[in-house]
Amino acid sequence: MKRISIIIPTKNRPGFLMKSLHNIEKFQNSEELEMIVVDDGSTRQMAHKNMEVCKNINEGIKYLFIEGRGPASARNMAIRISEAPILFFTGDDIIIPQSTLEEHLRFHKDKYKENFFAMTGPIEWDNSIKAKGILDFLDSGNFQFKKDVDAKNDVFETDFNLFYSSNLSVKRSFLISENLFFDERFPFAAWEDIELGYRCQKKGMKILYNNNAPVYHFHEQTISNLVERMVKSGKSLRIFLEKWPELSESFGYSFKGNRFRRKKNFLKALMRNRYIASLARRRFLNSSGQEELNHISAFCLKNMLFYHFHKGFMEGCQRGEGNA
Repeated sequence: MKRISIIIPTKNRPGFLMKSLHNIEKFQNSEELEMIVVDDGSTRQMAHKNMEVCKNINEGIKYLFIEGRGPASARNMAIRISEAPILFFTGDDIIIPQSTLEEHLRFHKDKYKENFFAMTGPIEWDNSIKAKGILDFLDSGNFQFKKDVDAKNDVFETDFNLFYSSNLSVKRSFLISENLFFDERFPFAAWEDIELGYRCQKKGMKILYNNNAPVYHFHEQTISNLVERMVKSGKSLRIFLEKWPELSESFGYSFKGNRFRRKKNFLKALMRNRYIASLARRRFLNSSGQEELNHISAFCLKNMLFYHFHKGFMEGCQRGEGNA
């Protein structure tokens, strides 16, 4: 029997998928791993390439195609067909060190073998990414992935806010017995994992963070894709808070009379406006992202991203969005 199922959604990125799968295939005892790739609606040409990538790397890789229903649906499909007792969620743009996978396996075998324990860990930037200035900025502001710190312990309890599906392992039996799956109303890869983490935590799951189990994100970052990501993240947070309005205050919104409002802060509202966002976007549009950002540049970029995040939140998701 396989020890762990590695679940990877993908869409139109055969080059990324190849790099990620090649890395896993090099592991010792890779025959003990069940690898499941779910293609979330790639074009016909890209789907063919994705399928060939899987076949050429290891004919045992399970490749499934679904009609662009979003990463939540892709992961749910993989959960249902998985056979191993432990599920490891990651992305097609993630490098997993063998030592990290071993940390996940050890975690579930030893001290935390009860099925209500889950493990997550750091998501770092791969050294191959050139846009160091942007990466330092994103890390300092927790824009991409938050991290957790405990001065005394390498492994410690955290909460649903770090339930990131780039570096996450859970017991399959817990999800199945509690009927816990990703909410497929989330069309993008944003907040759908954190929302599942919240429901899991409400059902008694304990989420632990292991500083010794990093993975590495190798997707190059640009200002344009950061803006797009912030809009999608805002739209997805809207879905999350409509479902769980009791959490609105902790994310900077109030919910009264069936309406969301941004918690009032005159200075932030003054800085996070269309004019500042437009100026900042022009400033960074042709930037390579490699140069170090000074305080003014970082301030403008931060407020531009928050402006687009709030814009996405107030717009919300339209029917069918995310399936293109």
